[in-house]
Amino acid sequence: MQGEFQAGMAGEAVGQDRRAAVELDMQWEFGAGVAGKAVGRDRRAAVELDMQGEFWADIAGEAVGRDRRAAVELDAQGEFRAGVAGEAVGQDRRAAVELDMQGEFWADIAGEAVGRDRRAAVELDAQGEFRAGVAGEAVGRDRRAAVELDMQGEFWAGVAGKAVGRDRRAAVELDMQGEFQAGVAGKAVGWDRRAAVELDAQGEFWADIAGEAVGRDRRAAVELDAQGEFRADIAGEAVGRDRRAAVELDAQGEFRAGVAGKAVGRDRRAAVELDMQGEFWADIAGEAVGRDRRAAVELDAQGEFRAGVAGEAVGQDRRAAVELDMQGEFWADIAGEAVGRDRRAAVELDAQGDFRAGVAGEAVGRDRRAAVELDMQGEFWADIAGEAVGRDRRAAVELDAQGEFRAGVAGEAVGRDRRAAVELDMQGEFWAGVAGKAVGRDRRAAVELDMQGEFQAGVAGKAVGWDRRAAVELDAQGEFWADIADACNHPLFRAASARGVCKVMCFHPWSDLTLPLMSLAEIRAVIDKWAELAVELGASYPWVQIFENKGAMMGCSNPHPHCQVWASNFLPNEAQLEDRTQRQHLQERGVPLLLEYAQLEAQRKERLVVENADWLVVVPYWAVWPFQTLLLPRRQVCRLQELSDSERDSLASIMKRLLTKYDNLFEVSFPYSMGWHGAPTGPRLGADCGHWQLHAHYYPPLLRSAAVRKFMVGYEMLAQAQRDLTPEQAAERLRALPEEHYRVRPREAA
Repeated sequence: MQGEFQAGMAGEAVGQDRRAAVELDMQWEFGAGVAGKAVGRDRRAAVELDMQGEFWADIAGEAVGRDRRAAVELDAQGEFRAGVAGEAVGQDRRAAVELDMQGEFWADIAGEAVGRDRRAAVELDAQGEFRAGVAGEAVGRDRRAAVELDMQGEFWAGVAGKAVGRDRRAAVELDMQGEFQAGVAGKAVGWDRRAAVELDAQGEFWADIAGEAVGRDRRAAVELDAQGEFRADIAGEAVGRDRRAAVELDAQGEFRAGVAGKAVGRDRRAAVELDMQGEFWADIAGEAVGRDRRAAVELDAQGEFRAGVAGEAVGQDRRAAVELDMQGEFWADIAGEAVGRDRRAAVELDAQGDFRAGVAGEAVGRDRRAAVELDMQGEFWADIAGEAVGRDRRAAVELDAQGEFRAGVAGEAVGRDRRAAVELDMQGEFWAGVAGKAVGRDRRAAVELDMQGEFQAGVAGKAVGWDRRAAVELDAQGEFWADIADACNHPLFRAASARGVCKVMCFHPWSDLTLPLMSLAEIRAVIDKWAELAVELGASYPWVQIFENKGAMMGCSNPHPHCQVWASNFLPNEAQLEDRTQRQHLQERGVPLLLEYAQLEAQRKERLVVENADWLVVVPYWAVWPFQTLLLPRRQVCRLQELSDSERDSLASIMKRLLTKYDNLFEVSFPYSMGWHGAPTGPRLGADCGHWQLHAHYYPPLLRSAAVRKFMVGYEMLAQAQRDLTPEQAAERLRALPEEHYRVRPREAA
């Protein structure tokens, strides 16, 4: 309150404010003189500048200035030079936030014109002033309409000529009792009770800055970078400059960042989330001009960032930009005349090595780590040494940094990597040759390889490789060599290769129609398809496993009713066990095990749930899950495809009855895992299968309600399974349930 605030922008027009913007040091003045030779002082510089490299705050002409470190957390021992033209220079021991009050701050920008402001709003780039004048000679300057101004003092938003407006509070969260005039030049003015953020859509916002009043926008940019001005003109030739393109613009209004004609603007820091429709000029010095749709986010402040794209102007940056706009080219040259283009620079580069993304000519670079998430449309050169160069559509993700990665794809250039790339681009070939001349091709390299063993993904010819661990989620179109038979001779470490086919089969076009709600004809179609797949895959594979996981509780991630069919070139553990025990029972008693069991259960009926002429469903005598069931044919059948038409019809009927009872138990879509077991196929199709009996297992987890399930843990996991209710009790409860589904059952009258 000891110092005055002068917001005069042109001529003699001045205003006073007892408090300068936000959190000013009241003992010192801040001078934002805009015209003539008036200069001022400010204790606080801009926030969030590029600290390590020089910052050029020039906006027009040849006048340039340097600042060794901008804004935030300056080293108080070094001087801060914000002088931009001629001999006018100022010194400040600490810039921007928490200034050292013993030094001065000069906000001059070009020529002799200097201005004063008590504070450059909130988060200004104080290296350059904020110029709101855009066309002709009418120029006004404003650091930014301050956020959270002292309501007792006035803020002058007049920018050029005699037109001036007053507002008790600028821009964000205006005081609705005071008017805001965004008119800037001439007679064209507009009124709005609230500026910028969250405008009242019924009122217009005038963003005109110079000339005869141009364009309207319902919403001004939110959170502008006050380092540069913001021109929201929409029509006419008027263009302007902005140090930072607006974040989260209203998409209904156009954002003009000087795109047409000769009027261009410059910004030291590329905008975050720019409007991609307008070009952004990121020139830094001299006549060199480049265009970039989006400049880098989170630059490495240690080196200068030059985004110039045309002419000879190049810059240096130890770290390529993160999340570049792919439509514009980005030059990531590091030294000399070598220039390259890359649609997207590497994310999270290894800062210890230079990264050269040059793609044309002899310019090559070095990087110990290949780029993460490269743009697939542009080529990436991951050469490491010498003249050997290669192309890869996508560099490896999470490479082992200890070994070099060579992604050369053409010629003899090969590289070494202890770990193959994760999630390669499938359109381009990846060479994972490990030693000598042996090279191979693989559409997808292995995921989570064992680092101790070399990995060769050779697929054609004699080139094969070793892997301690077979690849996860291989591309089925390309072959993967994972021979490991000779990996270890010890009997405690047995391993063998495995091949197979996995299919998913949907039951019905409707995503909410489960088997108990389908018609008998629709269930019969499912059974016929099961038999068809059993024949098709059983011709080549010894085991075809048909199974269904129903409900999220059983790990089903897709709610659309479906099952899966897995065919393998080996007999799984359960299949081997059932094959051995059924064979042994036939040899000892002369009758198939499950055929005899079905006959006994049909006589006793105490564990019987439902039955018909061809099938019966029981809670098996050995059941450990609460409502576990076993579906058995009455006659001996080895495989699904051997069922007659009438047996398939009766199978559809008994499945519908059983699954309806399941749903009715707790009046919920009952979760379970089920699957069919039958005689082995493939090479054993012609073998004797008289000991086998076709059957289906149902394993539901629910115990006491739709929300209470059984957990097979503790004693049951470590010692022996325990029963929460006897098979007879479970069968009695299921047997007593109605066979009309609760969702289609008529409701009782009130």
